[in-house]
Amino acid sequence: MKKAVRGLMMVFAVAFGLLIFTGTGKAATTWNAGLKQTNYAGTSVNVSWNPLLMTGVYYTTVIGFSPTSLTKEESAYGTSEYIGGLSEGGVYYVQVRAYSDSARYKKPETLVAYSEVIQVATSPSAPTGLMQTGATTNSITMKWNPVPGATGYTICRYNNTGYTPIATTAATSCTVKGLGASQKIDYVVRANVTTSSGFTSQSSNSNYVYMCTVPSKVAYISMTNYDDLLQEATYQWNSVNNASGYQFQLQTYKGKNLLTKDTGSGYANYIYVKPFKKGVFTKARARAYIIINNKKIYGAWSDLNYNASAKKVTLRRRGNKIKVTWKKISGAAGYTVMISTKAKSGFKKVKTLGKKSTSITIKKCGKKKLKKHKRYYIRVKYLTKVGKKKVASGVMGTGNI
Repeated sequence: MKKAVRGLMMVFAVAFGLLIFTGTGKAATTWNAGLKQTNYAGTSVNVSWNPLLMTGVYYTTVIGFSPTSLTKEESAYGTSEYIGGLSEGGVYYVQVRAYSDSARYKKPETLVAYSEVIQVATSPSAPTGLMQTGATTNSITMKWNPVPGATGYTICRYNNTGYTPIATTAATSCTVKGLGASQKIDYVVRANVTTSSGFTSQSSNSNYVYMCTVPSKVAYISMTNYDDLLQEATYQWNSVNNASGYQFQLQTYKGKNLLTKDTGSGYANYIYVKPFKKGVFTKARARAYIIINNKKIYGAWSDLNYNASAKKVTLRRRGNKIKVTWKKISGAAGYTVMISTKAKSGFKKVKTLGKKSTSITIKKCGKKKLKKHKRYYIRVKYLTKVGKKKVASGVMGTGNI
């Protein structure tokens, strides 16, 4: 009798086990499937999972907009699945379900186990409207339009191998620091969607934009030509990398503005000044600029270049002597008179005179006395005081007799 009861209990246990496996699905259990997103596209995601340690099962994936509304179900092949027909930049929830293969074509199907629910995301649309909004000598600032669904953005800079990520932000603007003056760099932005499970999908590149830092200081400026008859002067300065243009300024030695002018877009690093003011010391400088959103952002001014045009220099012979007379230059701190027997070289200093002097009589050219019938060339160099130093004008009074 006891053996019969034991046999009946074993049959009942087997029957109960089959009920759990093949019943209505109420007895299905959770299953740590290690479900994860492995890839993405604009309208699709890929997921994979670990197999259930049970034979005779097949898998389906279910997806929806919330963990409690998983409505779209598809059969899977193996332990991975491509899920298409989604929206760009969409965030969804996915679960994997294991069913009894023996009841595959019966309704209702027999649910054996189900995985955890994870969040997945398709790739967002690419950001639009990327533009530079500001700059310093070592930074650039940019902004772009927000992308629906994006949880953040990646800023990328171009190098020889392509676009390299350099920064991330949750905002729709960014300042990139640690750059150098006069740099011009190609940037793009990508939108990101990071799910609660830690997976990040990323958009394609935005439009690329070349962005510039503020130009470096103009290194050198000088007057390269002066025509006293036309009263025209030409100034030129060193070019600055990636400059959109230059601004030139000319003032009197006291700081009164005579001319402030942009040379225009392009790379013109020179300017003609006409008329050039006579009889006064002037100071000239230049600076480079870039244009951001139709606004000019200027670099540092160059050092000042000092010049004064001649008013009049008169030469008169008196035997073996030459009297040199000139008119005072406003702002002059002194005058240096020189003489030579050649028009363009060999000049020897006669004397440096004070700012009140207007004439000198020359008796020698170097160590040799002047000769009556020999031609001599005279230069009167104008000096001005800059700080504690005296600076000579590039233009000077000249004459020959």
